[in-house]
Amino acid sequence: MMNISVYFYEVGEKKFDFLSDAWIVWLQEYFLQQRGLGNRTTASIEYGFFGEDKTSQELIICSGIEEKFDANDCQNHGAKTMKLIKKICKEEKVEEVRIEVSMFLTPGSWTSNEFDPGVFLEKGFLMARQNDDRFKEKATTLVIKDEDISGIKNTDLFPIVRGIELARSLTFQPANIINPQTIQEICEEELAKKGVKIKVYDKADLEKEDMNLFLAVGRASSVPPRMLVLEYSPDAVSDENDEVFAFVGKGVTYDSGGLYLKPYPYMNEMHGDMWGAATVIGIMSSLQELGIKKKVVGAIGLVENMPDSNAYKNGEIITSKSGKTVYINHSDAEWRLVLADMMTFVEENYKLSAIVDVATLTGAAMRALGEMYTGVIGNNAELITAIKKQSKQTNEWVWELPLDKLILKSLEHSLADVDNIGKYPEYFGAQAGAGFVSQFLKDSSKWVHCDIAGSCLRDKMRQDYDLEHGLGTGALVHLFLEVLRK
Repeated sequence: MMNISVYFYEVGEKKFDFLSDAWIVWLQEYFLQQRGLGNRTTASIEYGFFGEDKTSQELIICSGIEEKFDANDCQNHGAKTMKLIKKICKEEKVEEVRIEVSMFLTPGSWTSNEFDPGVFLEKGFLMARQNDDRFKEKATTLVIKDEDISGIKNTDLFPIVRGIELARSLTFQPANIINPQTIQEICEEELAKKGVKIKVYDKADLEKEDMNLFLAVGRASSVPPRMLVLEYSPDAVSDENDEVFAFVGKGVTYDSGGLYLKPYPYMNEMHGDMWGAATVIGIMSSLQELGIKKKVVGAIGLVENMPDSNAYKNGEIITSKSGKTVYINHSDAEWRLVLADMMTFVEENYKLSAIVDVATLTGAAMRALGEMYTGVIGNNAELITAIKKQSKQTNEWVWELPLDKLILKSLEHSLADVDNIGKYPEYFGAQAGAGFVSQFLKDSSKWVHCDIAGSCLRDKMRQDYDLEHGLGTGALVHLFLEVLRK
C-alpha cells in the first residue's frame, strides 16, 4: 500500500503559498528550496518521497498549472499527474494505493470564466486511471477504484468517468471478443443493476418488425444481428409524462466493408465501429447514480458487416421498415441502413421529446473536422444549442454542419426512393449520410445526428486523458449526461 498526496496549484510568484502552513517542514524545504517551485512560471509536476521506512513512505506530488490553461490543458495536466502515479507505482511494484487530492487554485484568476479548472483537472486525473493492457501476459496489476481516491470536489465525476470507462472498455477490445452476443451479455450484466430495463430483439423479431435494411447488413455474418432497447424510467417521473429522450447508437462490431471490402490498413480498426453503441451504453450506465429525472431510451443496433455469398449486394433495392425503398450504391455505407430502420422503430414505439443518433458514420466528418470535433447535424435547434453550450462545460468539442434541400435532393434515385450514398459523396459525405437518416423519420424536427468518426477514435491527435494504446475515447458520454441534467 502506498499513500499518495496530490497538490494541484497555480505556478507563479507566491502561488505556492499553500505549503507555508504544511504539516511537514520537509515539504517546504524539498519543493520550495531544492526544486525552486515557488519561482516557477511554467507548468510542472514534481514529486518526492517522505519517510525513512520504504514500507510506510508517502509519495508527495505537486502539480502546477498555468493561468493561461484552457479546459483541455487542465484535463491533460490532470491526466499527466495520474500517469505519473501509475509509472511510479509500476517502478516500485505497488499494487494498492490511497490517494488524497487537494486543490489550491486562486478564484477568479483565470482568463476565461467559462470553465472551472478544478473540474477538468479532476476529470483528466480520473480518466487516466484506466488500463488498456489486459490482453498482455504481464498486464498492469494496479487498479485504482473510486474508493481509493479522496478529496475529489466534483464527486459527480465518479459515475460520469465510470460511464466513459465502460464505453472505452467495449471499444478497444477486438472483434473475436466483442460481437453482438457479448455486448448483449455485458449490457445485461452492467445495466440491469443500474435501473435500466433491457429488451432484446433477435433476428426473428427483426423480421417480424420488417427491419429489412438492418437484416440485409447482417446477412453474411455467422453471428446473428440483434437490437437492444435500453429503457430508463426514474421513479420521480409519473407514468403520465411519457415523453422520452431517445438515443440510437451504431453497433457494427466489425465492419469489413461488405462486398466493397475496405483496403489495408483501414479495416484494422473496424472492430471499433460500434463506438456509437458504446457511447449510448456508457450514458445509460450513469443515469441512475446521477439522479437523471427524465425517461431515456437507448436503442443500439448490433451487427457485423461481412463478405459472403449471402452478403447484400450493390444494386439491390430493399424496402425499409418505413416503406421507403433504398437503392444500395455502396455496401460500406451500411450503418445508415441499420439506422434508418431503427429510427422508424423508435419513432413508432415512443413519444419523443428528442432523438439523437450517435455513430462513426463517415470518414468525411473526420476529414472535415479532425479528431477533436464531433460533427453535429439536425433540425432540433434547441437541442443543438444545448449541445454546444454543454460542449464548453465538458471539454467535448462539437461543430455544426449544414443540411439543406440540395443535399437531400442528391439522395434521390431513379429506381428507388432513396440512394444510400447519393450523387456527390465526395463533396458532402457527412451531410449526405445524415440526410439519408432524416428521410426515415415522419417528424425530423426533434432529431440531431452526431458523427463521432474522428472524436471517438483520436488516433493521431491522442490526448493524455485518452487510453494510452487502445482505441476509443468515450466521446459524448459526459456531454449528453450534462444535457440530460441541465
